[in-house]
Amino acid sequence: MPYVDGPFGAKLYYESLGSGVPIVFVHPPAMGHVAFMKQRPLGRHFRLIFFDMRGNGQSTAGRKKITIELLAKDIKTLLDKLGIRKAVLFGYSSGGSVVLQFALTYPERTLGLILSGAFPHVATFLLKNEFRLGMTAIQMNALPALARVIAAAHFPTTEKQNIACLKKYILRADPDVVCQMYAAGLRYDCAHRLREISVPVLLMYGGREFYIHRYWRSFYGKVKNLDVVFINKATHELPTKCAAECNAIVTKFIQEKILRL
Repeated sequence: MPYVDGPFGAKLYYESLGSGVPIVFVHPPAMGHVAFMKQRPLGRHFRLIFFDMRGNGQSTAGRKKITIELLAKDIKTLLDKLGIRKAVLFGYSSGGSVVLQFALTYPERTLGLILSGAFPHVATFLLKNEFRLGMTAIQMNALPALARVIAAAHFPTTEKQNIACLKKYILRADPDVVCQMYAAGLRYDCAHRLREISVPVLLMYGGREFYIHRYWRSFYGKVKNLDVVFINKATHELPTKCAAECNAIVTKFIQEKILRL
């Protein structure tokens, strides 16, 4: 199986397919690369790099406490090992924090950012409680219950095989690492640095994820090259529940904002 050696002893599992503009997909805590199972058709147009962040899925945790900065460094290591000079980064939910940190730390390696249901900091009551609930569940040894909830939320009830696949993959995560990821995401705040991002940025939100899609305002007026798309009647889980629309929006963004640069 394909692995690269990450900093501080971590082994990072990855999968790569397709050719063209590279897109690195960055998942939220515990979900692993299978969060993007419905983005694989994009491989007809682009080079796709899916990977499990350290301590998630098939990647080992390594010896270092989890920070958003460390997770961003892991992406740089992955790109180095694959010989990729620049890439578009796709961050889903709190995976967006890692993507933003990568762009701020390694602007010379960043072609563009795609952020689905993302935020530069956790600043609202409901979102803070969501992170705290995740941490509490892990601390109470309730990863199996959390896996059931997350998996069921990401697919219609008719997609039993996909629900089972995601649930099984979440259970491969290191509970301590997942808890550290929630804690690091809760602390992270790059809102004051968004003006430093000069590459094209695409924000995607579900029209019904009211407690998250307001975060687009944090980017407005700060990120110069910004596109914001709301998918009508959709909730937070755009990569899985609105895959066709999500993939079409990504394709258009890269064709119009990256390939024409």
